[in-house]
Amino acid sequence: MGVLTYQGIKLGRGLFGGGCQYTGDVPVIADLGSPAALDIDSLIDGATSTELPNANTKTYTTANIGTSPCDGANTTWIFTCPRNVTCIGTHATSIVATTVLVTGKDVYGVAMSELLTIAATGTSTAVSGKKAFKSITSIAITSAGNSTTNTVEVGQGDILGLPYVMSHNTILKETKDGAAATAGTTVLAVTTDPATTITGDVRGTYLPNAACDGSRYRIIYIPTTLTTRGVTQA
Repeated sequence: MGVLTYQGIKLGRGLFGGGCQYTGDVPVIADLGSPAALDIDSLIDGATSTELPNANTKTYTTANIGTSPCDGANTTWIFTCPRNVTCIGTHATSIVATTVLVTGKDVYGVAMSELLTIAATGTSTAVSGKKAFKSITSIAITSAGNSTTNTVEVGQGDILGLPYVMSHNTILKETKDGAAATAGTTVLAVTTDPATTITGDVRGTYLPNAACDGSRYRIIYIPTTLTTRGVTQA
């Protein structure tokens, strides 16, 4: 994740003119990194049977990496760049309602958490988290009933975190490996203070138009503020 630099400010002004500003701020270049491809089970891979809760909670941490159901693909539970977490619940006939509480840290090392809900009924439910995690410390799977006949996978999505608060869509340019990129989707920073486990990202997120594949994404935008990192994390 890039940080604001003098060179970044100069480039932003050079591309868009010295008068380009928003609430007194100047454009910044946000290096969103080179995110690897989406991986639906990079954290929890096919948890089922006694690996899932029966009217209780099953918690997995980095200490469980390499032992089922923790996938060994990510041996640290640290992402190369801040991105969202996804989960998928499946069942042969009807899913038993389950929640997945993801706890970790953001790009600045601040503790954060997000609650993902796998709703009951149906045979497959996919949930895409709204917050950008830099690292994961624990994943707690909870059910009020017996969910041991479910199968649950938890992994990394394609939604990328922004380094500075964006409360208005002020993206000026998007690039992929240095070339102009097709416009992606921006979700603005949440304003609920403090944030909760079900609100969005405190600084906002960016979803590339194309699936992540290791290409490097940079955007130029005008942050709402450089003095704060958003509302208090949940």
